[in-house]
Amino acid sequence: NLSICYTDALWGTKSRQQHLMQTKMFKCDCVRCTDVTEFNTFYNSIKCTTPEIIDEDGKVYKCDGLATPESLSNWDNDWTCLKCRKKISYSVVSNIIDRATKLI
Repeated sequence: NLSICYTDALWGTKSRQQHLMQTKMFKCDCVRCTDVTEFNTFYNSIKCTTPEIIDEDGKVYKCDGLATPESLSNWDNDWTCLKCRKKISYSVVSNIIDRATKLI
């Protein structure tokens, strides 16, 4: 079993796919690249940005869910929190990812 990595394994799916298309002219279909949760590691997900949620009992809490794109083909569209289902605009998502990338 031979495995070759043409990208940085620490990059998120979108960055890996863009790099592969620009440098190798192909789109990867491996299991990791076709799963928006990246094997449930949520490596490229962001924390929900919902300031507070009121549940059916009237309790107020901050959502601790993670947001992902709806699908790989919608990477540049709004993302959705997997817990509270709130949509987060892609401009907010992109800003968060750009800032985090600069810190690494």
